[in-house]
Amino acid sequence: MKKLKRYVLLVIGMVIVFGMTGTVKNVKAESSSVNQSGTLTRADVKAFQANVEKPADGLRQSGDLQIEGWAIYGNGVSEVVTYLNGVPVCNCERVKRGDVASAFPGYPTGNEGFRLRIDPTQVMHGSNQLIVRAYTSSNEYKEIYKGNFSAVKMDAPLFDAAFYYGRYSSSDATVKSIGRNYGKLIKDWYTRGLAKGYACSAAFDPVYYLNVSSNSDIKKLCGNDYVKAYCHWVNYVLHGNEFRDVSPFLNLLYYKESYEDLQGKTPSDLVYHYVNWGCAESRVASSSDSAAALHKMFHAERFADKNGDLLEAYGDAKTNAIAYWQHFWYYTIPDSEKRYTNEGFDMGFVLIVSERDNAAEAVEWYLDTGYKLGYDTENKYQQSLIMEK
Repeated sequence: MKKLKRYVLLVIGMVIVFGMTGTVKNVKAESSSVNQSGTLTRADVKAFQANVEKPADGLRQSGDLQIEGWAIYGNGVSEVVTYLNGVPVCNCERVKRGDVASAFPGYPTGNEGFRLRIDPTQVMHGSNQLIVRAYTSSNEYKEIYKGNFSAVKMDAPLFDAAFYYGRYSSSDATVKSIGRNYGKLIKDWYTRGLAKGYACSAAFDPVYYLNVSSNSDIKKLCGNDYVKAYCHWVNYVLHGNEFRDVSPFLNLLYYKESYEDLQGKTPSDLVYHYVNWGCAESRVASSSDSAAALHKMFHAERFADKNGDLLEAYGDAKTNAIAYWQHFWYYTIPDSEKRYTNEGFDMGFVLIVSERDNAAEAVEWYLDTGYKLGYDTENKYQQSLIMEK
């Protein structure tokens, strides 16, 4: 069991929210060693003692699962190994813990502590079991943690890679360097983007979720912690029954009440519907100006009608609207394509009137400001006046 290599479970494209329920074993055995069944066998060495500080009971987090603690034994602890669903994942990194050495004199010193981060791609959707064991040089061990947690798969129905790339590639060098790679983009969101407040799709924007007035109770609960906001969204919207205002483009109650085919849908149903169909179908899902601006800015069928090359590439926009939505965010915005993306909506005109350097910045301006100021890309007279300036 010593010198384990890292075993990678082939579960790709996952973001998780951990709900830990486990037993942290603060081991304070009598002077003895332990065999693999945990039976005490000797009384001539200093006791096996350990404590797992992370994860704590009731933990809620997204992204990597962090494991930290310490383990000591009279004859030395050689390895601390984690097991995920019965499979050895990785040896923990060993670190010096001066506080432990001071509290327990006479034990071998220098690597009392241990730590490890488990990537969410190694976690299965649903229930998982985590075990941490400390091994002696003779391959005996003490089980110092055993707990269960649930994981929520964050795949295509929830994460919109095209939207993420289109919104952030012009302002974030890391997103731009990743390119149009779904697996790397989703990993960037849950390891870095979420903490910065980036939206994972048009159906969840953590900054908006915390600051819209209708969610003041969430703001009090989560403060400015975007990870906590995401956990709330997962626990109480996706896995609960709260019809929340979740992004500038999606108010779940408004969305449900606006369309006959959505009557009786749960909050989770509505989120999935909007990400997979509603946004691409240009459905207005909120009373906000941003939602109206997005509706004005993109319409799949008209996008196809105005751009023959896209119609040839993607086919009927009625049955394949999502392909046009993805092109809009993956290419038209990042590459500043000067296309008509809706009847009368000219991206080239928006670039000029916004005085921005690229389409991504121009779109943000239009969503936040331009639409509210009344800039109408269909008004040819208004366009001509601006073009003359």
